[in-house]
Amino acid sequence: MTDDQVTLILWYRGESGNPIYSVDTRQVHGVAPKKNANKQLQDRATFNITRTQANLNIKPAKENDGGEYRCRVDFRRSRTMNSVMKVIIVVSPQEVRIVTPRRPLSSGEVLEVVCQTFGSRPPARLSWWIGQESLNTLAKETVSGDGNATVSRLQFRPTSEEHGKFLICKAHNPETPDSALEDKWELNIYFPPQLSLALGASQQYEHIREGSDVYFDCNIQANPPVTSVSWKLHSRPLEHQPAAGIIIRNHSLLLQSVGRRHRGKYQCLATNTEGEGVSEEAELMVQFSPVCISGQKRAYAVAKHEEVNVTCEVDADPDDIQFRWMFNNTSETIDIITFTSSATQSIASYVPRSKMDYGTLSCWGRNSIGVQRQPCVFSIVPAGDEPPIAISAVLAVLIGLVAALVILAIIIILIMKSRSSSDNSVEQGESNEKIQTPKLKHFEDDSPDVIPSKPFCTDYSSLPPNSNSEIIYENVSQKEHTYANIMNRVHFVPSEPYDDITYAELALPDSQQPFVRHRLEPPTEYADIDFQNSRGTFPATTTVIGNEEDTARSPLVISSKAIRVIPEECQPGMGAV
Repeated sequence: MTDDQVTLILWYRGESGNPIYSVDTRQVHGVAPKKNANKQLQDRATFNITRTQANLNIKPAKENDGGEYRCRVDFRRSRTMNSVMKVIIVVSPQEVRIVTPRRPLSSGEVLEVVCQTFGSRPPARLSWWIGQESLNTLAKETVSGDGNATVSRLQFRPTSEEHGKFLICKAHNPETPDSALEDKWELNIYFPPQLSLALGASQQYEHIREGSDVYFDCNIQANPPVTSVSWKLHSRPLEHQPAAGIIIRNHSLLLQSVGRRHRGKYQCLATNTEGEGVSEEAELMVQFSPVCISGQKRAYAVAKHEEVNVTCEVDADPDDIQFRWMFNNTSETIDIITFTSSATQSIASYVPRSKMDYGTLSCWGRNSIGVQRQPCVFSIVPAGDEPPIAISAVLAVLIGLVAALVILAIIIILIMKSRSSSDNSVEQGESNEKIQTPKLKHFEDDSPDVIPSKPFCTDYSSLPPNSNSEIIYENVSQKEHTYANIMNRVHFVPSEPYDDITYAELALPDSQQPFVRHRLEPPTEYADIDFQNSRGTFPATTTVIGNEEDTARSPLVISSKAIRVIPEECQPGMGAV
């Protein structure tokens, strides 16, 4: 109503019956309205009635200023009016914190991270970030009953790409986006080595010439740092060999003076506590001059006036090759021009027309890198001849094996003979030392297969006149190979005076013979030895100590003289043994 006036304005908050602010206009005209605020508001509250819509201003607002407010207006004539409103005090988050213990994480490990915030009105919202990437879809959020706290749980699987980045938890009040708080966790992700292989910066794979030095760099990303680095060529380990031009230093590989043998696929490998990493294969292509391919046919048997096609194959990079052929024999060297070539192969046509046309054909290749150092050589031999080149290697191996076996056999035989001779010498020395005269011992050593070591004695006084004496020697077994086992047999036959001694060599049966039989002839008669005595006793003063005379010898006797000995014990007065 236009003629009505406001007399009293009262502000209430919550259930309190006492106004927190009042404006009293019931005064005489010309006096300002009386305003009053309680202790909670004091000087923070002002009421503006100059505007069409009056309002109560509280500045600065506090958290406990929120709640339900009621405005009561009294008029002079009209009824009292009440207006109720709800005031929400927006409070920014007071704190945000990642509460999960911070530690190194393994790549691929499933991790739960918890973040919480307090003091926000209305409750704060939490969000997760790694760099500019949001992880909110992996998180679950809960709000406490009083709305004072918000908790978010994030489950994610960190990767090596996230190593060193920050995991961020942000808390913000939806009503005041600019008032966000955040907490950060710098991620320390453990992961196996990640490797990449590259040539040195100044090199290119397709333009490496033989003789150049090549550098490989193994770029490694690993956490924790690697403990070992190794290299492979064609999946086989490559060792540090400075003498061979292979040098491994830290994460680099140096190949000095590369050639055809260095071509292939290289890899580097590295290991740390999380595992092993292998780089991709990097193929090294080395350009080189032509070399002869092994395994080609190297010998051709050709008849006169017969045409033969000789194939020469080489390996080279690049394979744009120019070939040259030459023929050589013992007296001349000539160029061959009848050949065709394609890439790394050349075929020469050759016809031998005379004996001088047999010899060797040699082929060389040339490319942009250089000339072939060693030619491919092919032998042209008459048909029917054995090409010695084809079997020379096998013969050399066989001859070497045979020679080694022969030498080994000779050594074994010498060792066995040396041991046997040593044993026999000791035994004979012990048994014969006292009974052998110097002459007898000399004859024993000179002809062991004829004269036994045990002296043979005969009491000539008891022999009939003109009786013959025959000595027969028998071989013994290998285990008892001593002269002491030779048996002596004496036959007395009335005859003329003693004038013959017959020596016979006897052998064991084949089943028992331990030696090689050298001949199968009948026993050999050797020498006529005249004792120069007839039947009867020796004069007391006569002692025959030995005579030398020419005689036929055993094959084992070296000297040209035979010795006839009468041992001392067989001399007159000594008796017969």
